[in-house]
Amino acid sequence: MFGFDLGASKLGGTWARTSTSAHTYARTRRWIEQLKKCEPLKEHEVKQLCQRALEVLVEESNVQRVDSPVTICEFRETFISGEAPQ
Repeated sequence: MFGFDLGASKLGGTWARTSTSAHTYARTRRWIEQLKKCEPLKEHEVKQLCQRALEVLVEESNVQRVDSPVTICEFRETFISGEAPQ
């Protein structure tokens, strides 16, 4: 359903290394489970979850900060054909 996992793989790793209280951990886990069931979150919950995801991603060694505006290109054609897309 989601192209990334903010759940179990991070809860034992980066989530635990950042300054996450037991309450924040449980709340975040609850929101993730709610989203997996396609149940909506309240707006303030979405904002808090996004902030928490940002905190986790900032600590990842393979994530680079990119300032906006950003142009996203489709590179699939480059990998398939070996040529840059037109």
